[in-house]
Order: sequence, then C-alpha cells, then structure tokens
Amino acid sequence: MPSARRVSIGPVAVVCGVLTALTGCAASTEEPTAEVATVVAAEGWVGHVQALTTAGASPVAQVGDVVADPAGCLTVVGTDHRGQSQVGKVWTAARDCAQFSGQWQATTDMDPGTSLADVIALDDGTLLAVGNGLDKTDKQTAGLVAHRDGDGRWKVTARLARDGSSQAALAISPAGEGLVILGARDGAAAAWLAGDAGEAWRPVDMPSPRGYDTTDARRVAAASDGTLVAAGHGTSASGGTALLLWRSTDDGETWEAASNGAVPGFRLTTLLAHPGGFLALGSDESDATGRALSSTDGVEWTPVDPEGAGALTAGVTTAAGDVVVTVESPTARDCPVTGLRWRDGDWSDYPMPCAAGGQARGTVLADGRIAFLVGDELWIRDR
Repeated sequence: MPSARRVSIGPVAVVCGVLTALTGCAASTEEPTAEVATVVAAEGWVGHVQALTTAGASPVAQVGDVVADPAGCLTVVGTDHRGQSQVGKVWTAARDCAQFSGQWQATTDMDPGTSLADVIALDDGTLLAVGNGLDKTDKQTAGLVAHRDGDGRWKVTARLARDGSSQAALAISPAGEGLVILGARDGAAAAWLAGDAGEAWRPVDMPSPRGYDTTDARRVAAASDGTLVAAGHGTSASGGTALLLWRSTDDGETWEAASNGAVPGFRLTTLLAHPGGFLALGSDESDATGRALSSTDGVEWTPVDPEGAGALTAGVTTAAGDVVVTVESPTARDCPVTGLRWRDGDWSDYPMPCAAGGQARGTVLADGRIAFLVGDELWIRDR
C-alpha cells in the first residue's frame, strides 16, 4: 500500500438529537484535533483507514447503513455502547466529498437502549433514519423514526404501534408518494406505511411461509417503475436460516411472496435494484461462500452465485447501471476484500483497495462516485 499522510480533524458542529420526550437536543461530541486520521490512495481509490475510530466509535460499533448526504459528504447510522447501554449513533462527514479528507464534523448520540438500522435521503435534503428503542416500560422493542431537519437537528418524529407489541424497524424506502418501513412485529415480518412526512404510520401485513418460528424483512429495494422488493430471514426451531423475498406493485399496500418461497442457508447482506431487475446478495451460512439471486420482476428468482467467491458483503448500483460488490474471503491473509461487477447478467472482477475487511456498507455519492465503508475504513472511488 502507498505511504500514508496524516491529516488533522477539524472542529465539530453542535448537532441536536433524540430525547425520550421526542424534543430537545441529544449529546453531540466534539472530535479531537489530534492527527489520528490516515488518508491513503490506492488503485484508483482514496481511503480514510481510521474512519469510525476517528469519528469516536468504539471497536464494537455496528454500522446500520451509509447514505450520500445532500448537506455535504455522507452520513452513517448505527449502534455503539455508552457505558453498559447500547445507543443509536449518527456519524456525519459534512465536508465536500470533492475534497475528501475524512473529517467527521458531528457524532450524535440517541437515547440509551436505542439502535439505528437504516437511513435514506429525501429529495428535499431531509435525512430519515429508522431503528429501535425501548417502550415506556423499558422492556419491549419499539420501532422508531428519526429525521434531520434543515438545521442539522435530529429528532424522533414517530414511533410505531404503541399497543405493547414487540417491533423491529429495519429498513426504510420511498414508496410512491409516501414511505415504507420493513421489519418485524411480534416475530413476524411486517411493513408500515406513511405519507411523505413520515409522522403517522400504519401497519401492513406480509405473508410468511410455514415452518419458521420467526421471520423478518430487513432490506428493501425500489425499481424505477415503483416496484418494491423486500428481503429478510426466516428462522426455524432448529436454528436454520432461509432467505425470504416479497414484492409489492402498489407502493407497499400489499405484498406477495416470491414464487420459489424460502431459500435455505442464504444469509442476506444486501438487496439492490438495477436497470435489469434486482439482486439479492449474501453468503452461505455453512461455509461463507458468496451467494446471489437475480430477478427481473421480484417474483421469479434465479441463483447467480459468482464462482469461487467469498461472502458478498455490500453492493451499490452505479450511475452507469452496473452493480459493484465487495467480497470478503474468510481464508485470505493479505487483502481479504476483493471486488466484483455485475453487468448484463455476468460477473467480472472489479478493482478494490487492500481493505482489512469487516462489516461493509456502500453508497453512491452525489457526483456518481462509489463509497464503501469496510470495517474501520472508508474508501471512495476517485475516478
């Protein structure tokens, strides 16, 4: 890898967040100006190899998702720990990505006991995140929706049903003129719909196959024609996992299960829409080899596993319509992360930096460049 240069981390803006009462400011921490961020260039990429650490994350932080931020560069949501409690986190790099420096401007803490799973950017620049917290009894899981307004303030705008049921909000997407959340309710896959303000949500049933004790819907992808596809897992009493897939053609009002039902042993990581249809990406739960399914309509799915590949850990659909995927080999000692491209129904190699591996998420920036967060490393394609 080329020699690295050090850069300083600048001042951090004060950002407001979530309080239990749904108003006010959450803790926002300033990051030190010590020279702890390492920026390197490699194989057509520019990388910040201490991304989450520089942002103040602990070694056990979990990334929910990353999104291109209309107010600057990008925003990451996830979960970390504060003392003995888990806490939802928002890490924001608000500087212009054209001058990428890895400078994180804000770290926002949600309430203790919360987690954040997904985030999207709306056309007006608003960011919406979904996650989970504790209900008023501090026992049951309660799905929550938070948004960042034009002043950079985060607040909870809604909680899902307050009827005492256990809920999990795992993914969010635009759906027609409104929004859809995917997740689970009392152990069964579920969806919720709302208008574009995302403040009043109503539940929608999703069919689940027999033979599974619990099911969920944890990823969602929207095609250009408005078709929605959701994907999740079903878990049997014996602990076996299967991939579950659904389609909606009426903005999430009704859902139908994929024609091939459940796909045993498929551990889902990513669901993507692209000009030719949809791709579900993941790994085999027995040996961590890469697995993929392709569909043109969201109902009929065909296995398209890349030969000899490790786990497919993240992916993005580029401005050109290709799908670029990060691949992690469980046996490679040096440079365990490689890349693949899906184009016109075929896989081919795609150049990736020498990343150390770990949890991975990707997005496409406003200028069309690819960004991947892999473990503690943030890589942006510079050409």
